[in-house]
Amino acid sequence: MLKEYYFKNQFAYDRINELKNKSNSNINLKALKEDDIYCFSSLNSMGLTKEDIKLIKSLYKMDLIKNSDFSIRNEIPFMPFITLGYICFLIFGDFIAIISGFIKLLF
Repeated sequence: MLKEYYFKNQFAYDRINELKNKSNSNINLKALKEDDIYCFSSLNSMGLTKEDIKLIKSLYKMDLIKNSDFSIRNEIPFMPFITLGYICFLIFGDFIAIISGFIKLLF
């Protein structure tokens, strides 16, 4: 996931927002304006799409953003872990309930 990247070009800001607002666009970037400094970062935790990378490369080639080094923030998807925990709970929770039922029958 892309951390915030600051730049000072109105055209790059407009270009990102223009592409993001298209209906068939797969852009996962958001552009923000803070006084006379602009910033863009990932819209959500899905990371960068191929279109995002192409857009960043084209902005750099047109000299609209100065530095091509970006900070990347690693994020771990949580849904697989929640699903795995739920499945383990169902399997082992039911297994323990069955064993405790047999123990009650024996004693």
